[in-house]
Amino acid sequence: KARLFGSFQKLSAKPTGGEKSTGLGLAITKKIIEAHGGTLGVETRLGSGTTFSFSIPAA
Repeated sequence: KARLFGSFQKLSAKPTGGEKSTGLGLAITKKIIEAHGGTLGVETRLGSGTTFSFSIPAA
C-alpha cells in the first residue's frame, strides 16, 4: 500500500477508462491531506474495486 501513494506510481497495467496518468494524483492528494493534519486510507476488495477515504480535523 505504501507504494500506491508514491510519486510516479502506476499500479494498473490497463487504465479503466483509457485515461492517461502521470502517477502523481494520489501522492499529491496524500500530501495535501497530511498537511491539514488528516489521514488517507485505502481498502481493496478483489473483484469489487478500491475505496479511498480521508479524514481532516475540524478547524
